[in-house]
Amino acid sequence: MQVYRLPVLSDNYIFLLHDRDRHTAAVVDPAQAQPVLQQLQALGAELIQILITHHHSDHVGGNQQLIDRFPQVKVYGGAEDRGRIPGQQVFLQAGDRVSFANRTTSLTIFPPTTQTKPANCSAATPYLLEAVADCLKVLPPKW
Repeated sequence: MQVYRLPVLSDNYIFLLHDRDRHTAAVVDPAQAQPVLQQLQALGAELIQILITHHHSDHVGGNQQLIDRFPQVKVYGGAEDRGRIPGQQVFLQAGDRVSFANRTTSLTIFPPTTQTKPANCSAATPYLLEAVADCLKVLPPKW
């Protein structure tokens, strides 16, 4: 599995996980769809999972366009964000397990400072990526 870091907006990244054997991909916090679509086309991959750390627009802004392009995609997010993440189908809680590329990791949910906001938003995406990288035995480029 390969992990790609796609820069978006002025200060964010989208992380795309690519399973070369199955030609599938998962994406973490797609703030915009276009960079994801371009990378998927370059890889010849089909998007099967969208993983959302929280509901803010700079994390979910590309969801609907990606869902429109890949109607079978599963959208994962915290149970506390029910109704706030476009297209969310899977409502995760602490200890739930997520699989991709024939690998599985369990999730930790940060104690919220509001109903749905992680205690440290800047750590939310890196934590999820570290969990994927560590538990699935991959390291993102330039991390």
